[in-house]
Amino acid sequence: MTVGAVLVGASSSRKPGYLRAHRTSAAIYQVLLGLAFLGSALAGPLSHVQLGSISGQGLLTIGIALLSWGLLIASWPIRDRTEGSLRPLAAFTGWVVLSLFWSPAITTGAQNVLVWTVFVTSLFVSRRFSSVVPWLRPWTAKLLVTSTVVAVLLYGLSMLWSGLGTNVLWGNRTFAMFCLPGLAWFLAGWRQRQPNSLWASVGILTMIALSLSRTGLAMAAVLLVLCQVLGRARRRLVRAAVGVALAGAVVAGAVHFVAPLRERFTIESGSDEESDLNAYSSGRLAVWSVVVPSALESPWVGKGAGAGRALVAETFPEVLGHPHSDYLAVFHDNGLVGLCLFLVSIVHLLRMCRRGWMHARDPLAARLGLASLLGLSGAAMLMVIENVLVMVFVMAPLGLLIGTALATPRQAATLARRPAS
Repeated sequence: MTVGAVLVGASSSRKPGYLRAHRTSAAIYQVLLGLAFLGSALAGPLSHVQLGSISGQGLLTIGIALLSWGLLIASWPIRDRTEGSLRPLAAFTGWVVLSLFWSPAITTGAQNVLVWTVFVTSLFVSRRFSSVVPWLRPWTAKLLVTSTVVAVLLYGLSMLWSGLGTNVLWGNRTFAMFCLPGLAWFLAGWRQRQPNSLWASVGILTMIALSLSRTGLAMAAVLLVLCQVLGRARRRLVRAAVGVALAGAVVAGAVHFVAPLRERFTIESGSDEESDLNAYSSGRLAVWSVVVPSALESPWVGKGAGAGRALVAETFPEVLGHPHSDYLAVFHDNGLVGLCLFLVSIVHLLRMCRRGWMHARDPLAARLGLASLLGLSGAAMLMVIENVLVMVFVMAPLGLLIGTALATPRQAATLARRPAS
């Protein structure tokens, strides 16, 4: 069955020009998938490319945004009533855009809004197209795997050139965060006893450990445990215990045998690395001690999109201008109204991902559901001390993964009712 036939079968009331328009849209959607996944795998090197006043990574963000926004409009005829369940996400997005009107940092705020809308539109668009074009599900999974392998190989080559924890092509923390959705995919495969998924998971976890990213290693270990604990009956917790033991063994082994990593976890007072520890912990506390009082000056509606980043950049010029906590940034920029909408959106998405996984009708749908649940859980936990919401190379692939996973239960039901052609 062709893409056009599938789209026609989705509804009998399509206009004559609709099929032709959606053949084009389906092709553009494949371009979006390639750009979001493979482009994000090259986000590290692209950040070193400067084209005038904009970086290669900035161009990647703009390209993904334009494609996703255009497809959101083009796919309007194939929306369905179940999109109403995503109202909290749409409400928070509307509030974020509205906050630009009272922001003192329009340029920075627009960058924040751009990345967030990329996540939301990617989620909606992938949900719509994956609902009516069946082969997009395995194609999305293949691109996720390919992009993870590309990033791991690039970082591995940079380690051979510059040593452990290198920042030559990828920043070590950003590399670790990019790999988490791919790790979630392989962990979901391990849960389903898919061949080689465990070894792929261990390989990615090992690369994250060699990147010397403490945050990334800790989160990878948490995901390894979660993938075995979630949804388990008590009588089946033995395998989950194996997962916990394996995670502990990998982390403990990495810390014990990799000297640079051990130094980053166990820094003696007065050592040369003490300043690094201060930048990681005390540095965050210093930033938060400035951002929190500023947020309390306008606690209900916030100071506008991008205001937190602008404040940090002005107060701490030596630090990358981020509040180092997405939840605090949302509170500062969008107030309690925005923070409540954001928390409701995240919790609601987590529940939808879990429901999609638990009620999946085929192995691929189950794997997509669990991978999206793990990926979103990891991102939500990282947001406590990281700036995930401004990283398009994390948010765009994650949005596409979640949207594809949320589409699978409805797609399965639709195809089951549709006669073969």
